[in-house]
Amino acid sequence: MRILLVSGHGPLRSALARHFDGLDTVQTVLEAEDTGNAVTILAGDPTIDVVVLQEAEVEEAWGSLLSRLHAAGPRARIIVFGRGNNAAAARHILASGADGYLPGTVTEAVMPHVLPLVAAGAAYVPREAGAGAPSAAPDPPAPPVVLSPRRRQVLEKLAAGRSNKQIAHDLDLAHGTVKMHVVALLRELNATNRTEAVARARAAGLLGT
Repeated sequence: MRILLVSGHGPLRSALARHFDGLDTVQTVLEAEDTGNAVTILAGDPTIDVVVLQEAEVEEAWGSLLSRLHAAGPRARIIVFGRGNNAAAARHILASGADGYLPGTVTEAVMPHVLPLVAAGAAYVPREAGAGAPSAAPDPPAPPVVLSPRRRQVLEKLAAGRSNKQIAHDLDLAHGTVKMHVVALLRELNATNRTEAVARARAAGLLGT
C-alpha cells in the first residue's frame, strides 16, 4: 500500500510517517506539507492508495477540497486525521466525501486495521461520528455473521493471542493470506482492532466463552 501523508506540522508528519512506514501493509509513505502540494503529487502518481490528511491543515470548504483531491487521484482513498473527538465535524467531513475519519484520540493500534480496510474500498466511520445522527426508522437487525472454516480457524488463533506470523505458521498459510483474513474478520465483525473482533465474536457465539 502506498500512502500520501498531508500535514503542515513537520514533527507530527515525520512521526506519523515513521509509524506508517513500520506497518506490514505499507510499502511507501510520501509526504506533502499542504493540500496544494498533495494535489500535485496525486496528479503525478496514480499508484497512491490512501491519502491521510490532517484536519488542522484544511482552510477551504471540505466539499471543494475533497473534490479536488479525488479529481487529482481518482484511485486514492482519503482518510482525515481529526484534531480531537468532534462527532459533528466527523459527520460533516464524511458527508463531504471523505472515505474515513480518524479522531485525534485514536490509538496507534487502530491504524494498521483502518488503512487496509479503507484502501480495499470500505468506509471507516468511528462510533462517535454515528452517535446522535438522525434516522427515520431503527435499523433492521444485523444478519448473523457466517464464517468460512478457514476464517473461523484464524479467528480462534486471534482469540488465543497469536500474531499474524504465528497464525501463518500454525495454519501453514502465507503471511499475506493471514492479513487478508484478519482484515476481512474486522470488517465482518464491525470491529476496529483484533481485541474488539474477538469480543464481538464471543458475543455473537462464534467463540466459546
